[in-house]
Amino acid sequence: MKIAVILPPRFVFDQNKPNSIETVVRTINSGSRFLESLSIVCDEGADTGTDFHTIKVPAYRDRSSRFKAIRAVLEELRPDFLEIHQHAPTGYQLVSRLGATPSVFYRHNVVRMPRNFITKWRHQRRYAAFDAHLFVSDFARRTFTRAFPKFRESSFAVPNPIALEQWSAPDIPKENIIAFAGRAAPEKGIAQLAQALVPILKDNPSWKAELALGCWDKHKEWTEEVTSCLTPLNEQCILHRDLPLSDVKRVLQRSKIAVVPSVWHEPFGLAAIEAHAAGCAVVSSGRGGLREASGGHAIYLKDVTAAEIASALNDLIGAPDRLKSLAESGLEFTRTHHNVEVRANQLDTIRQIIVENCHRP
Repeated sequence: MKIAVILPPRFVFDQNKPNSIETVVRTINSGSRFLESLSIVCDEGADTGTDFHTIKVPAYRDRSSRFKAIRAVLEELRPDFLEIHQHAPTGYQLVSRLGATPSVFYRHNVVRMPRNFITKWRHQRRYAAFDAHLFVSDFARRTFTRAFPKFRESSFAVPNPIALEQWSAPDIPKENIIAFAGRAAPEKGIAQLAQALVPILKDNPSWKAELALGCWDKHKEWTEEVTSCLTPLNEQCILHRDLPLSDVKRVLQRSKIAVVPSVWHEPFGLAAIEAHAAGCAVVSSGRGGLREASGGHAIYLKDVTAAEIASALNDLIGAPDRLKSLAESGLEFTRTHHNVEVRANQLDTIRQIIVENCHRP
C-alpha cells in the first residue's frame, strides 16, 4: 500500500529538532510494514535529514499556495491512502479534491465540545469528508465521540509508541535528580512544580532538579516569573532552554524521578512514557491520557498543587526501595505496552481496514 502522510504547516520533520507530533510519526512508522512505500509530505526548512522518504513543499505563508503544492505532489504520487495529521483545514481541502483516495484524519489533541449547534454542524460537515478518525489515546477518542457520536464507528485509537532502545540507558548511573521535560507552558504545571521544588531541594541538599523547557520564547516572561523562586537554589536547580532531543534524553537517563504535572487533559502523555523508558520513577497528574501512558506504574497526584507534588516527591525520596521498584515496573510496562512493533501493527491494521471499507468510486 502506497501511503502519503501529510504533516501540518510549518512542520519540517527535522531529525534533531522534532516536535512531539513529528516524534510520534517517526517512531510509529519506523516499525510499519508499509515503510518502503510510505512518503512524508512536509515543509522545507529542516537542518538535518532523515532516513524516511520525504517530499518537501515550500513553507508558504498562505494556506491556498501550500494546498496547491501538496495537491500537485499527491497527483503525481497517486497514493492508495492519505493520512492527514492534525491540520483539519488542509485535510478537508485535500480529501474534497481527492475524494476517491481513502483517508484518515490523525488527531494528536483533545477535541473541545462545540459551543453551539452551528459550530457543531460546521465541524461535523468538515469531519465527514474523512473516511475515519484516529486518536492517540482512548481518552481522546471518547471525548471526540461524545461530541460527535456520528463518527463513533469510524474512529480508532492507537496510543503513541516509544523506541525504547533510544531512551533506555542502563549503563548511565542514576543520580539524585528530579527531572521535568516538556514545553514551557502554563498547562504543563511548571508553576506548581517550581513551588514544590523549593522546600524539597532545601530539605534534601543531596538532590538536584533539572527542568528541560522547550518552546521557551513563546511563554518567556511567564516562565521566568514562575521559576524565579528557584533562582536562589543556584546549581541545585538547573533550567535548560530548548535542548536538542539528544540532551533531553540524557537528562532523563541520569534522573531518578520525573514529574509530569500537567494541569490540562493531556491527549496521551508522551513525556510520561519517555520518562518510564529512561528508567525514572514517575509522578503524574494523571490528567487526560496520562493514566493510559503509565497504567498502574506512576504516583498520581490528587490535585496539581505544589503541596501535592512536594508530598509525592518526599514519599519517593524517603523510600529508595519503592522509588527503584516504581522505576523498574514503569520501564517494563512501557517495554511491553508501548513498544513500536505493537503500535505500528495496530496502525497498519487500521490503515488496511479503512482502505478495505472504503467503497467510493
